Formats: sequence, C-alpha cells, structure tokens
Amino acid sequence: MLRKSLLGIGILLIIFSLLLIANGGLNEQDDDSQANSAAITKKATVIKKARQLGMEFPDKLSDEEIKTQLKSRGLKSVKLLDYNKDIIIEIKKGTTANKVVDKLYQAEIIEEKTALSELIEKLGVSNMILAGKYKFKDNTPIEKVLLKIIGN
Repeated sequence: MLRKSLLGIGILLIIFSLLLIANGGLNEQDDDSQANSAAITKKATVIKKARQLGMEFPDKLSDEEIKTQLKSRGLKSVKLLDYNKDIIIEIKKGTTANKVVDKLYQAEIIEEKTALSELIEKLGVSNMILAGKYKFKDNTPIEKVLLKIIGN
C-alpha cells in the first residue's frame, strides 16, 4: 500500500513538473514577445516625440537636397540617376549604326560610344538595326540595348 501511494505521488510530481516546464517555456516566449512589443512601442514614442520637436523624416530626399549635401562634401558636379525613368528613343529607317550609337549616348542610355560601336562591328549587326521607337531605362547594359535594337 505504501509503495502504491509513493508511486502515485511520484507520478503526480512528474506530471506536475512537466506542466510547470511547459508553462515556463510559454512564459519565456511571452516575455520575448512582450520585450519586442515594448521595443516597438518605445521606438514609436521616440519618433513621435522627435516629430513634435520639429524633426522631419523624409521618405525620399529631393534632388536639390542631395546636390546640396554632395556639394558641401566637396563634390562639384553630380549626375543624379533616376533608375525608374524610361527613356524613349526613335530610330528612323536608314539610320546608320554610328548615328544610332550617338543617339543612344546623347540620350544617356549608354555610357560609352566606343563599347557599343565595337560590339556592333564585332558581331556584324550594323545592317540589322530595326527602325522604331524603343524604351530604355537609364544606363541599361549595352548587351541589352543591342539585343533590343536588332529585334532579339
């Protein structure tokens, strides 16, 4: 009889300790999530207080602000690139490869005229340039430019 009671008490202690361990693990996770939410709340409070004191958080700096910052650091001229800007160029029928390369360079689609000219000569595609309107992004790689204007 004593053995059965001790065995029962032992089993109850094991089950009770397992339940405590399981609850303790959940409490630690709750503590982590509470710490994260407290950090987020603190950050939001700091930002709110900073805005009240006059601090601005611009999503995007204007081109003028960027130019001013760069000039203050000693840079004289800076070309600001807008990578989302589409550049449309029209190639008319009968336009030579050299004129097309000049047009692409003037529109700032390519950075070097010689690289594209040499690629056109090397591949022998100067007569394969198609007339039409083309849309490019600023500083598109010359390989993509060439493939687009020869129709591939």
